[in-house]
Parts: sequence; structure tokens; C-alpha cells
Amino acid sequence: MKMSNACTDVKYSPPTSTEVVVFPILYILLCLFICGGNILTIVAVWKNTVLRTTPNMYVVSLAVADLMVGGLVIPMQICRYISSISETLDANKLFCVIKFVIFSTSVASSIFFMVAIAFDRALYIGYPLRYLEFATAAKARLVIIIGWLWSFILGTPHVYYNNWDTCKFCQASVFIKPNYQLYIQNASFFVAFVLTSICYGFILKIARKQQNQILQSQVPDAKKKFENDLKLVKLFLLVFVIFAVCWLPLVLAVTIDQITHSVPGIALFIVIPLCLLNSGMNFVVYAIKNADFRQTFYKILGFKNLH
Repeated sequence: MKMSNACTDVKYSPPTSTEVVVFPILYILLCLFICGGNILTIVAVWKNTVLRTTPNMYVVSLAVADLMVGGLVIPMQICRYISSISETLDANKLFCVIKFVIFSTSVASSIFFMVAIAFDRALYIGYPLRYLEFATAAKARLVIIIGWLWSFILGTPHVYYNNWDTCKFCQASVFIKPNYQLYIQNASFFVAFVLTSICYGFILKIARKQQNQILQSQVPDAKKKFENDLKLVKLFLLVFVIFAVCWLPLVLAVTIDQITHSVPGIALFIVIPLCLLNSGMNFVVYAIKNADFRQTFYKILGFKNLH
């Protein structure tokens, strides 16, 4: 398939023979890891009443978004490395539109619920006496509905705003308009990064102040509650840090490439699996850092409780 003259400024990099072997295997492993971990996370919250908390409503929504990546986006990405299937799908605009609508919607929802978790924790630490008034289950459900609607709105521009008419290749750097990548996807990431950083900065400031007050009061129950609260904050902070580490290379690579057109295609191929890996990391964090999640995972998998 030859690219039209109108596509000469758009980078298309067909996979090499090595990439055709390595990347499908990598994506299959990612698919199993992401789907397995997020299904366990959702089932754990469903089965264990202790885990049915307001912040975990956002955790489940985040797991659903990540499950979309593992169960839908990655299989479609694998198709790109199977030449017979890839050529057929490259000629199918509907497939390409659906692929990037799902991907952009799942990314937007991941970002939204990451920020929602940060705001929820900031309210909990900063305004503990009014937290139950602010963070009701009904309000959390409303936030989740708004989050999914907003995410879908951010994903739907691919239906009518794309390069398909002139560049018939189902690859992000070809199909997606540069302005969408820069001013919607990347801008959303940076705005969310700043907002979440502010929330956790506020949390750490309040936590340090509370710690000093508790040390002076010498009240055992208050100290124990503070330690438990801080563990939960650290858990979500670690989730955010992993999210930033996994996504920042892709965001920077896309931004630099759109401005300078100097990023090699292979570099983009490498950072894409890294960002997708984030969709399975939350399960690992919960399994390692949260005893309630960990013990529930053991029960679901049929293992004896380990301490």
C-alpha cells in the first residue's frame, strides 16, 4: 500500500521482521497480565465488603478503564503485526476509528479517575470531619458517570477528526491529527499531572502537621488511625507515580515528534508497551501494599492467607 502525496509529512513505519516476532509476544503477555490483574481487582471489591469504600469505587472504575486497554486495545494492536490481517484492517476506516476511540476513552478515564482518587484523598486528609458529607456513595456515582461521559467525549473526535481520507494507515502517528495529540491527549495528561501533584502535595503537608500533633498528644488510637490513613495515601500516591513513569515517556516522545519530527519510529514502538504496562500495575501495587486486597486475592485464587 502506497501513501498519498498528502501524507509525506506524516511518519509511517512498517514493522521490521524482528518487531513482527517480538512485539506480538510482548503484547500477548501484557494482555494476559492486564486482564488478569484488573479482573481480580474488580472481583476483590465485589466479594469483600471491607473493600467497598468510596475511594475504591474510583479504583473499580480505573480497573474497568484498564481492562478496556488489555481486552480491546491490545488485541487490536497485535493485529498490526499480522500482515494479512493488518492490510485488511488498514483498509477499514470503521475498525481504525473504533480502535482509537476505545484507546482515547480508556486513557481519558484513567487520567480522570487518577485525579478523582487524589481529590478524594485530599478531602479525607484535609477535612476529616466533613469527609463523609462530601464523599457519599451517591456523589461518587455521579462523579463516575461524569468521568465516563467526559472520557467518551474526549475519545469521539476520532470519528470526524482524523487523517483517514488521505492517509489510510491505522497507526496513531498517521491516523490521529497532530492537534488532537498535542492539545487534547498530551494537554490532558499534563493538566492531570499538575492537579494530582498539587493534591498529594497538600496531603503530605497536612499529614506532616497531623503527625506532629499526634506525637505531642500521645493518643494511641489517634496514632494508629493516622498510620492507617497514611498507608492508604501512600498506596494511591504510588499508583500515581507509576502512572506518571509509564506515561511520561510516550507523552514527551509524541510532543517532541509533533514539534520537531525527529523521534525515530522504533522509539514510539518501544514507549507504547510501557504506557500500556501501567494498565496492569495497579493490581501489583494493591497486592503488595494493601493487606485487604492481598488477602482477598489469595482467597479468589484459592491460596492460603499469607502474612
